[in-house]
Amino acid sequence: MSHLDFIKKIKEVKTENRFKLYNYIPETQEQIEFKSGYQYCLIGRHTDCNIQAEKDNCSRFHAVLYFVEDSLNIRDLDSRQGTYLAQIHSGKIISREKLASFAEQPLKEGDVFIIADQCYKIGEITIPNAAVAKQLDLQTKKCAFCDSDVQVYKAELESVCDHLGQLSTDQQKMQAQLTREELKANEILEKLSKIKEAHTIFMNKDLVATIGVSTVAEQQVLFDSAVQIINPEAEKKTLKNAKQHKPTPFKKGVSYEDDE
Repeated sequence: MSHLDFIKKIKEVKTENRFKLYNYIPETQEQIEFKSGYQYCLIGRHTDCNIQAEKDNCSRFHAVLYFVEDSLNIRDLDSRQGTYLAQIHSGKIISREKLASFAEQPLKEGDVFIIADQCYKIGEITIPNAAVAKQLDLQTKKCAFCDSDVQVYKAELESVCDHLGQLSTDQQKMQAQLTREELKANEILEKLSKIKEAHTIFMNKDLVATIGVSTVAEQQVLFDSAVQIINPEAEKKTLKNAKQHKPTPFKKGVSYEDDE
C-alpha cells in the first residue's frame, strides 16, 4: 500500500478520540498548541497536510498521527530525513531514535518527536469511548428466558457479576444483623411477659387479701346480728343494773342493787 492510499484510508476512519499537539521548544520548554482536538494529523509540505512545514528537508507527506482503536500512533511515510522520537532532559535533547520507514509507533501523552529539526509534543489524549471499547470482548451466553445463544459483553458481564456478588454479600450482612435484632427483640418481649405475669400475680394477691378482710368483717356483722336475734336480752345484760330511786330523807342519790 502506498503512503497516499494509506493517508486516504486514515481520513476515512471515524472516531471520537482526539489528541492535542504542540510546537515544542526544549530550551525554554515552551509549547504552542497547533489545534485543539485532532482526530488524525498529517505533517508535511503539501497543502493537504494538517500541519504544513516550511523547511525544505521536510517531505511533502512526511508523517501521520492517527488512532488505532484507542491507541495513538505515528507512522513515518518514507520521508527523506526520517522521523525521530526524542528524550528531553533539563531542556536538552539527550537522545533521539529514528523510526523505521512506514512502521507504526505508539505514542502517549508527553512524548516528543522530531520532524525536520522541529520538535512536536503530544498533549492530552481524549478517549470518550474507552468504556465502550472495553465492551468489545464478546461472549456467547445462554439467555435465561428464551434459552437461545446471545452475545454479551464480557466486561459488562463481569461488572454485573461483581455487582451481584457485592449485593449478595451486603444482603447476607443485613440478614445477619436482622437476625441479631430479632433475637434481642424476642429477649425483651420475653422479659416484658415475665414482668407482666409477676405484676398480675401480685395484684391478684392484694385483691384476694382485700376480699378476705371484707368477708371476715361481713361475717362478724352477720354473727352479731344472729346473736341479737337469738337472745335479744344478751346485749342489755350488764354486770350491774342501775335503778333510779327517789331520794330518801336519810340519803339523797342513787342506790344500787345486785341483780337477782
